Amino acid sequence: YFSNREDCNFIWKGFFLPNQGFDLIGSIINDKNYSNIKFRTDNFIRYIKMADKIIFDQPSAAFFECIFSGIPVLGLYRPDDQRLRGNAYNSFGSSLKPYNNIEEGINLVEKFIDGSSSDYIVNFDAGDDSLNSIFD
Repeated sequence: YFSNREDCNFIWKGFFLPNQGFDLIGSIINDKNYSNIKFRTDNFIRYIKMADKIIFDQPSAAFFECIFSGIPVLGLYRPDDQRLRGNAYNSFGSSLKPYNNIEEGINLVEKFIDGSSSDYIVNFDAGDDSLNSIFD
């Protein structure tokens, strides 16, 4: 899907575990030499400044960093594999979406890429009780 979206450039941010010396996705990206996809393993923060939108394959600390940076973000999760706090399901609007199979995930990603950035910016007031309750 991503390699066919020649209207966009993508950075796939890999994550190496301490004893991991190989990343299959990185190998595929590098072997295929896609013109619009780059594989990187360095610090994620540097990419926040250059990205128009950011996609996460699961909610993570970086997902929250992007939310508080005001960047349009899409975090995907698989309901059968990941449980979220009950109050988190509706707190993130369009920015946090479940998917059950690859086709659903791709449809959500496509809607995110083609959609309005403003639909995927989570607006929290730092003193908002609903925000605080998410972390309780």
